[in-house]
Amino acid sequence: MKKLIMLTDRQTDRQTDRQTDRRSNLELYRIIFMYLIVIHHYVVNSGLIDQMIIHNEFAKNLVYAIAGGWGKLGINCFVLITGYFMCRSNITIKKFVKLLAEVLFYNIVIFSIFCICGYESFQIKLFVKCVFPFYDISTGFTSCYLMFYLLIPYLNILLNQLNQKQYMRLLGIVLVIYTIIPSVPKMSITFNYVSWFCIIYLIGAFIRLYGDQITFLTRHIGVKCIASFGIATASIVVGTFFSNANNIRYWYFVTDSNKFLALVPAVFAFIWFKNLKMSYSRVINTVAASTFGVLMIHANSDTMRQYLWRDLLHNADMYNSIYFVLHMFGCTIGIFVVCTLIDMIRIRLVERPFMKWMERISRRIGQSV
Repeated sequence: MKKLIMLTDRQTDRQTDRQTDRRSNLELYRIIFMYLIVIHHYVVNSGLIDQMIIHNEFAKNLVYAIAGGWGKLGINCFVLITGYFMCRSNITIKKFVKLLAEVLFYNIVIFSIFCICGYESFQIKLFVKCVFPFYDISTGFTSCYLMFYLLIPYLNILLNQLNQKQYMRLLGIVLVIYTIIPSVPKMSITFNYVSWFCIIYLIGAFIRLYGDQITFLTRHIGVKCIASFGIATASIVVGTFFSNANNIRYWYFVTDSNKFLALVPAVFAFIWFKNLKMSYSRVINTVAASTFGVLMIHANSDTMRQYLWRDLLHNADMYNSIYFVLHMFGCTIGIFVVCTLIDMIRIRLVERPFMKWMERISRRIGQSV
């Protein structure tokens, strides 16, 4: 019986891989929006916001605000892809171990490098955070994503029990509570990423299961995509115009993943890329496979953010430079490329041998039972 389960798991993995191979359009979508997350971190984690407040140069602030305004939208895009593919797949121990091993690898290696180099002092609390990624479940993306990942089988049971009308009513209720209400000024909803990821997952799964049957989601999707991004950009322009030291409003309508203008453009862009006629590209799919690694490296910890954006690249010092745009795009592209190459090496030298070892152990356990 266990042999049969392992065989089914491998068949499911191969089937999912083939589905992904046919969808380089969605892998391109993944790459683009992960890069937007990198730019977002360039602006918000570097001390640049302090410079924007102090100098308050509208034109320059607007460039930074628009460039850095899409990070939360990028998070939504990442989880939409998970929902789209995993609603027709199975979460296996192998998949979760693979994800957890990647998180632990980068946490431990990066923490060790900083400690050995003397950039960070060894502390038990920081070490526990490295080896126990569920430590910061309230706000940490990685811990919340791992917890959410464990809930996927139960989300799939839920969505498979709903018909289309029930599914649409459920989405309507949760979106009013978690998106419409918090998008209204002076109103807010307390939430964490685990619950929000579940909602985004349900949206991605709905697009997979019923999207082609809902004409609103497919008709003139290019126009809707451009319009939604245009409105979101306009909100950033208005927010930048009215921002000052006492009232920072650069990204008010896109500041959190659940804000209306952080969700709608992500969904419309996802549908547009899904419908994009694009053949399989090995280069695109290979790069896309390392996008999570890009996030794990450059946004690994507060220490990494301090080292990368402030001490190494000196982002804030570039505010008064005429080359600030060149610095922003040059650094973010460079970081994306370097992190991608590092993760490709990790996959080849660490992940593949580790997963092969895991398979051998699974076979031995299966044979001994």
